Amino acid sequence: MKEEKTTLLQALQAFAPVLSAAAKKELDALVELFAMFRATSIVELKNALVKQRKTFAKTPEGFVARIVDFQNGVAPDFGEPDTVETLVADFRKATNTLVKAVAKKFDIALVDKNDADAFERWLKTGVKPPTVEERLQVEIEPEIQTALELRDQTRRELTSETIKQILAVAERVKKAFKAPGLALFMRGIDAIPTAKTTTALVKELRDFLEDVALNRQKATQIRESGEF
Repeated sequence: MKEEKTTLLQALQAFAPVLSAAAKKELDALVELFAMFRATSIVELKNALVKQRKTFAKTPEGFVARIVDFQNGVAPDFGEPDTVETLVADFRKATNTLVKAVAKKFDIALVDKNDADAFERWLKTGVKPPTVEERLQVEIEPEIQTALELRDQTRRELTSETIKQILAVAERVKKAFKAPGLALFMRGIDAIPTAKTTTALVKELRDFLEDVALNRQKATQIRESGEF
């Protein structure tokens, strides 16, 4: 009959009666780990732990921990230390939940995995990417400049036709960037947005432009009356 080999764990357990309380506590923890991972040898236990670590590394909590280790120059529990390349590669495959966890933990403006380039620059330089509002501002700026040129082509008046043209610019912004973009557009031409919906914002903008037109008309009349 073939003799069964004694495992390392079994050999260690044989010494349990003579171990100190602290050592026995360590042995009990090891036994618990074997049971938890259904391992029958140290090699199986190691493989199970490595597998779990790799799985954890792809979770939001694990990915955040990897970034912290990278910033502190600390190697992970298993495997090689992360590099910018390995972190960015995993970010490019990240779920929105993971990206949001990174953004919240490090207070950086990241929306989804398409922000991988911004994430990479932050890892390399420490410079935070622009916020969503700052990005929006850059995209809307040309439309703001167009509206300002229309508004200020003459300081003497603001005609109804010019108001229509500015509102047409606002309509393009509304379609492309919704209420947040429209509110930024309004601030860019000195209108103060208070409404939440695009319909209400457009009305506020129209009222603002009509007030500008009326004020210019009054100012022009005052200037002209003083000439006589």
